[in-house]
Amino acid sequence: MTSDDADAVEPPDAETGTAVASPPEGLASRLRRLLGHRFWSVDAELGARQRLRLLVGIPFAAIAGLAWGAFAAPSLVGGPLLWPLVGAASFSMFMYVQQRLIGPIGRVVGQLWPRLGGVAGLVWEVVAVGGIFFLLTSVLGAPLVPAVGTALGLGAFYVVLTEFMMFGAGGSGVALLLHGGSAASGSRREGFSYAESLVARGRTAEAIEIYLDAIARRPRSLEPYLRLSALRVREREYEEALRVLREARRIARLSAEEEAVVARRVHSICSRHLGRAALARPELEWLIERQRRSEHATWARWRLREIDEQHDDPETEWSSAP
Repeated sequence: MTSDDADAVEPPDAETGTAVASPPEGLASRLRRLLGHRFWSVDAELGARQRLRLLVGIPFAAIAGLAWGAFAAPSLVGGPLLWPLVGAASFSMFMYVQQRLIGPIGRVVGQLWPRLGGVAGLVWEVVAVGGIFFLLTSVLGAPLVPAVGTALGLGAFYVVLTEFMMFGAGGSGVALLLHGGSAASGSRREGFSYAESLVARGRTAEAIEIYLDAIARRPRSLEPYLRLSALRVREREYEEALRVLREARRIARLSAEEEAVVARRVHSICSRHLGRAALARPELEWLIERQRRSEHATWARWRLREIDEQHDDPETEWSSAP
């Protein structure tokens, strides 16, 4: 089996007793799942970085608005003080809204096309900040095409400067300083710890949102997939837990040990909770194909042998299953 195998649980084939692969989750299914999300909920890590970006972005937008109003005032009705104040207020509000929309846009795109979630948030920020620069350059009388090109270039420069230089390597320390250590400030585990505390208080839906946010922002990292699948198992949503693990197998960048973890967890859910170990056959065969001479591949071969023996036995799990 390849990494494009099923990501939903299907009943075994009546004749062979093996798992039947279903197609990957379609766009319509992901849209239905997306409609139930709270787009404005953020974990501690994202909240700290968002506040830090606003601390930098709003003063920048206010200065740009003042400059726009100063240059635009002579051609508009009103006093020379009115339009700079209007520009500062409106540009600042626009910057606040666009910063709040970065997470939801990345989450929506990440749920529909998992590899593009992070890129979508950055593209949105480039276009939005570029719009501020465009208004400023256009009021100075710049021609349309050069104004658009300059605006997008400056928007990209702003995003690179803030997202990667200020809020990348150095952003964690600055956020920790500004928020007195109360925020996660770059630590993924603190956000996950908060999700675990929500589960302990019975607020499972909010914890799921945090894990989905983490997957949308870091689709190549296995940890949020594992945590989400474990929570689905806890809630006895075994088919959904399998779907999450199979999505991780397709999308996440896995080490050899992580490949084994995914295969073992799929097998555990199928055998212990669903009582149908053969449903894990695609993952076991995938693990053998990926790691032919490893101890994990040896374990997978033993599990496949057990599945084949159960199928040959007249008292199989399939005959006893409802």
